[in-house]
Amino acid sequence: MDPFVPDNKLHWFVAYVLSCQERKAAEALKKLGVEYYLPIQQERHQWSDRVKIVERMVLPRMIFIRTTLARRPQLLGEVRVLSNYMTKGGAFHPIIVPDEQMDTFRFMVEHSHERVEFVSGAIATGSRCLIVSGPLQGFECEVVYMSGTSYAAVRIESVGAFVVQVPTDAIRVVVE
Repeated sequence: MDPFVPDNKLHWFVAYVLSCQERKAAEALKKLGVEYYLPIQQERHQWSDRVKIVERMVLPRMIFIRTTLARRPQLLGEVRVLSNYMTKGGAFHPIIVPDEQMDTFRFMVEHSHERVEFVSGAIATGSRCLIVSGPLQGFECEVVYMSGTSYAAVRIESVGAFVVQVPTDAIRVVVE
């Protein structure tokens, strides 16, 4: 895609956010009417005297923004806590996340009871599988094995992979 050709189509971009300013970025984008996704998971933390539910950023210092190529640079000036966009091969080549990958990633984050982890390095290719039980039931994804443990994996082009542990008995291989 040529970044100099006007494109009115909406795309998902990955934006960098100033440290600990993810929620402020989300609020500012909401006020501007710009669609965004801030991946947050609730976790249960146990102390000796109490249990507390806390929210954890799955991808600290980043937010996904759905906008046009033309509007993308303007948002950096309008949302002061955005610092830049993730690019590949220079500032004029932004990473565009395909809608299908965003939908799959969102499903994983929003439905998993286990901690979703970001893996920036390479992971082995897994099998296409269907999760048949548990909170991710119906989720079709890639399943990879790391250190003998099975993980549902969602790869986002040029960003990395997100994994969540799933029990082996909850997985069925999809025959293509």
